[in-house]
Amino acid sequence: MVIDEERAFKLQPLTFKQGTRFKEDAMRKYMDCREYPSDTKCSVAISADSDKELLEVAVQHGISVHGHTDSPEFRENIQKAFKDGAPTA
Repeated sequence: MVIDEERAFKLQPLTFKQGTRFKEDAMRKYMDCREYPSDTKCSVAISADSDKELLEVAVQHGISVHGHTDSPEFRENIQKAFKDGAPTA
């Protein structure tokens, strides 16, 4: 396979159905572990375009990293921590 290096390293602008660079009608949601003190001093911030996607990733993170057990109450508490936008660096 031959790679055209000149074309391979050119960054292309993001495009969406509306033809704009940024999808303005979709507000991202995030959860930032830095906002919740813990023994692990976790610095992970998770963001997604949908509540469902963010919830699933946040639950898996909570179970695998923080040792929580998946339950309806745990999921409800996680959802309460969702914020609009994107986490700060």
